[in-house]
Amino acid sequence: MSANIVSVDEMSLRKDIKNLARKTVEETLNALFDEVEYELLFIRSFPIY
Repeated sequence: MSANIVSVDEMSLRKDIKNLARKTVEETLNALFDEVEYELLFIRSFPIY
């Protein structure tokens, strides 16, 4: 029988997870800001009497 050996560089893994989380948060916030901007522009398109 042969044994499978896996080696993990903990610091590299931590860095990758941190970057992935940062990208996910950044993309979520950008989408949220885009939606708010769209809604504000939509509201402004109606005249105020």
